[in-house]
Amino acid sequence: MKRKKALAMISLIGLLIIGGGITDVLATNGYFSLGYGTKSKGMGGAGVALKEDAMVGANNPSAAVFVGNRLDAGATYFNPNRSYEYSGPSPFIATSAQESSSTTFFIPHVANNMMLSDTQALNFAVFGNGGMNTDYDKPVFADQSGQATSTGVNLSQLFISATYSIDLKPVALGISGILVYQQFAAEGLQGFDNPLYSASPGDVTNNGTDTSTGFGVRLGLMTEVAPGTNVGLYYQPRTDMSSFSKYQGLFAEKGDFDIPSSYALGVAWKSEGGLLLTMDYQKINYSEVAAIGNEGPNTSNITFFDPGTGPMPVPAAGSQLGATNGYGFGWQDVSVIKLGASYNLNDSWILRGGFNKGDNPIPDTETFFNTLAPGVIEQHVTFGFTYNLSSNSEINFAYVKAMEGSVEGDIPAEFGGGTNTIKMDQNELEVSYGMKF
Repeated sequence: MKRKKALAMISLIGLLIIGGGITDVLATNGYFSLGYGTKSKGMGGAGVALKEDAMVGANNPSAAVFVGNRLDAGATYFNPNRSYEYSGPSPFIATSAQESSSTTFFIPHVANNMMLSDTQALNFAVFGNGGMNTDYDKPVFADQSGQATSTGVNLSQLFISATYSIDLKPVALGISGILVYQQFAAEGLQGFDNPLYSASPGDVTNNGTDTSTGFGVRLGLMTEVAPGTNVGLYYQPRTDMSSFSKYQGLFAEKGDFDIPSSYALGVAWKSEGGLLLTMDYQKINYSEVAAIGNEGPNTSNITFFDPGTGPMPVPAAGSQLGATNGYGFGWQDVSVIKLGASYNLNDSWILRGGFNKGDNPIPDTETFFNTLAPGVIEQHVTFGFTYNLSSNSEINFAYVKAMEGSVEGDIPAEFGGGTNTIKMDQNELEVSYGMKF
């Protein structure tokens, strides 16, 4: 009966998230969340070698067989602060400096772990993977039509995973099937919504919210290499997503926006005295997705067109927005190191802390378009705790401080030159409830 109630809760929360629109979010390691689950976030996002709660299905599928029967559900208060500042004479920049006005978001998650036997488990989870969001009250880019009154984008990703885990002693294996649901909307890009800049005019901006779906997998492995020391590994291949047809004139490859592949290796050591130390190394391959990894405007992909009033810069052949090799955000692959620790203070309290250091995916040559997606955070400091309400229930808390990151770079001379600086910092509070049954 408890299992049926847990599955019903997961289904209900998933339907509410989809039906009400995925919660807006701009994540931290590029646009991926730094970790999944309150305990993982309290330890810098590390989790590949951990077996702490039902959210292991999102971190390492193989760990589900070690978690037991439990339910974890919670929500995150997310506070990202994004801004840009432009200095120069470019006629393509409409407003020289702005802060994004939307700074408060709420992100729910829920997961249920069920033991089929002593060596097999099923896990179901609903969680936000990441996204990008900006909401500027004034136009960012020049628009001769005068239609643009504000500028911004909103990309949100929801993962619904079903995981099977088996302990083959000494190695545990796991596989997750992941249903991915994306939403995207853009506004204020009218200056690019024409045949000179887009391969599909009319499908660039202000077309409301579009959706995209796909199905992916995540593979996991975990083993104990020495008493108290676990090693974990996950790999998630690139997830093929349906295209954003309403924005096929904006994203490269006719609106295609796949989930890039990623993998991570982690190690965790736990002492008999209740001290736990863990470290993850993660790689996210943003460059393999054209919409994310293709270069933005630069000297090599700009040409000139003269409509009779003088030459104006336009994309070179094949570089139009929406084309296979069309302009993108120029994001590079990132490597992330996650360090975490926890300590069992007594029977009621467990304290946690962590540090997360990731590469900045945005080079200084790509600040023009990345005004829309300033994912420049590199360093995070985290702490958290668990308070045990009873032997079968607990409250978990995590706080993440993402230190301000910034990139200063030159706008292409063909687009008027000048210098653009994009910035972001973040605060994140997460609370969850865990129940064993």
